[in-house]
Amino acid sequence: MERVLKPIERFGHMPQVPFIYQPMFMKNLSDKNTDDLYDTAYVKLNVLDFDSRRGALFLERGDSVVNYGAQRSSEWVPRTRLTVRETYKIGRRWAYNQLEKHAFAKNHNGFDGHSFHRFHERLLSFYEDELKL
Repeated sequence: MERVLKPIERFGHMPQVPFIYQPMFMKNLSDKNTDDLYDTAYVKLNVLDFDSRRGALFLERGDSVVNYGAQRSSEWVPRTRLTVRETYKIGRRWAYNQLEKHAFAKNHNGFDGHSFHRFHERLLSFYEDELKL
């Protein structure tokens, strides 16, 4: 498709935190040789090492996704400073929301929304009680 699909993180992101992604592409997707699918100017512009099939690093910050490039940069550093407690609370809730959304999307293990939500709330409550959050 020769473009970056945005947002990369489709099940929600944390606006305070940038994400770094690296696409990887397989040498052969099927029995036929697919090398010519990737032998394009676009791919070569957005790859770190074509022979090892490692794409360039991409930085997603809010609604923006850019090729991180080869130059050193501090763009990956969050602009908002968070305490360890804030980081844990935000990250924990984000991680469980991801798990919940992925479980519903794929309907794994017979989880329904109600039972997963109860499990999720109990687990979060346990963590908050234990950590005095």
